[in-house]
Amino acid sequence: MEDRVKSVQRIVSFDDIISRYNFVLLDTSALVSSLRFKRENEIVKNEEYYTDCYQSAIFLFKYAEKNKFYVTPLVLQEYLTGCRELKRIININQSKSEKNRYSGLIQLIESQCRENDNLARILDMKNKVNLEDDEKLLYENIKRRLSWIKENYKLGEADIDFLTHGIVISRTRGSISLVSNDFGILKAWNDFLRFTKTDKKQLGFFIRKRVDTFLAA
Repeated sequence: MEDRVKSVQRIVSFDDIISRYNFVLLDTSALVSSLRFKRENEIVKNEEYYTDCYQSAIFLFKYAEKNKFYVTPLVLQEYLTGCRELKRIININQSKSEKNRYSGLIQLIESQCRENDNLARILDMKNKVNLEDDEKLLYENIKRRLSWIKENYKLGEADIDFLTHGIVISRTRGSISLVSNDFGILKAWNDFLRFTKTDKKQLGFFIRKRVDTFLAA
């Protein structure tokens, strides 16, 4: 019972995160959808998943317009690649009967593609992190020191880049929250805090549990 109460207390809104931290940084997994779903390589004939992705893009667009959160260039690149892949999925050769059978789902995916494009466009224009020269030097230094964490948790380049950006910004621009559904990044973040005795109030971490609901790590 006590654990459930603690879990409820950790649930917050996106506005709560924004009010607590000077800077909010999202990774690809949190941009695409909530924790309820995993991305599939092939077309997922599941309306719930694509509805979640569609609503996710609409929800975040409102905040992106107001510069309420940011992404790294590599995260944006991953997100754009995902948008192109989604369009490829729609154009996969399918039988006429299959197209008719899943016409509603295909229309939903097409709507999601449009919302993804809208979000990607504004992120590219207004919400990309650009490090200053002194921050770039700090970035390279920290990234070298994190090489063991990258290997330990088998993090991709965009993942370790995301975490490193967060650490740099926490030291140069004030408090920052990372938002991600990647548990490898979460474990790496937790190790970094433990070894450096960094306070969560300075470098926080949230999981996107639902489209508009987040869970503090």
